[in-house]
Amino acid sequence: MTPTHWQELQENWIQNRKQPKTKALQDLQQQAISAFRNIGIPTTKHEDWKYFNLTPLLKANYETAAQAKQICPSVSLLESRPSLKIVFLNGEFCSEFSDLQCQTKGLRLSLFSQLSDEQQAILLQKFTQSQEESKDFIPVFNATVAQEYIHIEIEDHTKIGNPIEIIHIQNSDVPIASGYQCLVSVGHQAEATLVEHFHSS
Repeated sequence: MTPTHWQELQENWIQNRKQPKTKALQDLQQQAISAFRNIGIPTTKHEDWKYFNLTPLLKANYETAAQAKQICPSVSLLESRPSLKIVFLNGEFCSEFSDLQCQTKGLRLSLFSQLSDEQQAILLQKFTQSQEESKDFIPVFNATVAQEYIHIEIEDHTKIGNPIEIIHIQNSDVPIASGYQCLVSVGHQAEATLVEHFHSS
């Protein structure tokens, strides 16, 4: 059977992706790729996508996050308000401007790649379940290029005063192909505000 236009775009995207660093993350990416193949690329024949053609998006020449030149973001952008920040710069996690080592009681912010093998195995099961349950193109599509996973864990009866901000900054002069996945575990009667921002220049 001759591949359709959409199948060719799909396989081209998969073949040009960048593999994550750890075996567990590579396994998650392979699961996402399998789901991506099963779901397929929505076309203008799909009701929810009839006004949006994905062809130009998938045919563009992207650099991976690791290839992109890292330019220091504006400090004023990051200091606009008090919050616990997780910052991605041109698709790469930026520890310099992030608060993963925060001392807020009842809150843990973790990068998947920095956890022990035992902790990774536990979270791997949760992320796998999340991917298997998702039938939406967008999260599955993002997971095919995810280089890192974030776990935000809030313990029972914990109220986090300041918001948790996930900030994506792109200041590269070329298109970047990047993705990340975030798992939020909220305990019984716990409260927090999670805000996500995207900035480009």
